[in-house]
Amino acid sequence: MRDKTAIQEKVHTLIKMTAEFCDIYLDEDYKKLSKKLIQKMARKREVPFIYGRIEIWGAAVIVDLGTTNLLYKKSFEPSITPDTICSYFKTNKSTTYQKSKKIRDMFNIKYRNKEFSTPYIIENDPLLHLGIPEKLVTHLKKSMEEMEKKNILELSRNIKIIHKHKKSKGKNKDNNRSEVKNNQSTLKQLKLSDFKEEHENLSDV
Repeated sequence: MRDKTAIQEKVHTLIKMTAEFCDIYLDEDYKKLSKKLIQKMARKREVPFIYGRIEIWGAAVIVDLGTTNLLYKKSFEPSITPDTICSYFKTNKSTTYQKSKKIRDMFNIKYRNKEFSTPYIIENDPLLHLGIPEKLVTHLKKSMEEMEKKNILELSRNIKIIHKHKKSKGKNKDNNRSEVKNNQSTLKQLKLSDFKEEHENLSDV
């Protein structure tokens, strides 16, 4: 049974915790997205952050949004490292990543997820700007990967065919050489026999 009071207390703590981090290192957009993600997690039948250290979940929320919005890319603004996040929340990086992955898997959050993308990402990503669905992007990526695999297989087959052709050509060469030798031997025999025959004819005269 859900303990609504306990959940609300955790929600309040998490929102406060992530908001303070965003005020120091990030911006208002990340603060809003953090709150949105925490509230979405709170509506789950089994609320994930009801168990475990609340600091780990706070760090995981920021890491998850950071991964989705390319926060760790130096050319972006704002930009920080995962180490900064873990250091602030005093959490282990490995454990934080595990919780972050759990959140991403729970809501299928990936790069180009419009629901949890900052305005900067939405405005600067042409695929999001055009409103191309994430499923279509994933499908196109998968199709390209399959096409690449087919091309590699086709190239491998062609190499094998060329190699086989070269071997076959080599064998034919050997056969041709053998045939020439046999013909030369036959010619020699014919000339010798012709000579003997001619010699015998001369002797009879």
